[in-house]
Amino acid sequence: MNTQTLKQKEVFETSAKNLFDLLMNESKVVSYYGPGQIGRETGDSFALGGMIFGKNEKIVPNKLIQQAWRIVIPGVWPEDHFSNLTIELTEQDDKTILHLEQEGVPELCYTDLNLGWKTYYWDRIRKVLKGEKIPTEELINNV
Repeated sequence: MNTQTLKQKEVFETSAKNLFDLLMNESKVVSYYGPGQIGRETGDSFALGGMIFGKNEKIVPNKLIQQAWRIVIPGVWPEDHFSNLTIELTEQDDKTILHLEQEGVPELCYTDLNLGWKTYYWDRIRKVLKGEKIPTEELINNV
């Protein structure tokens, strides 16, 4: 299986603490993504929308999230394969810069996953930061 490394840089108009909370606080994630369970500590597991699964490899609150991460795409993403996801948060003035690097993404998933992060996470987080509610019918409900 050929893999690629996905890299993204996003800027959010919020503190690193608030952005970390939006990424790792279960009640906040389910409000913009859909049902799931998220552990906040190193070694904890997570499951979102019946599609995304993994384990927190290293967590540094408000700064770093490293996870063994996989998505269920039968026939495309092997069941025993996990990518290595790293999200770094850097606060500058009244903004937070998010750097995402995801190593080991199956080549056939790269384009969809790149778009998926933007659509299901970054765009929705920006809406939440503006006080908007994500309509229930737009949430991932595959659990």
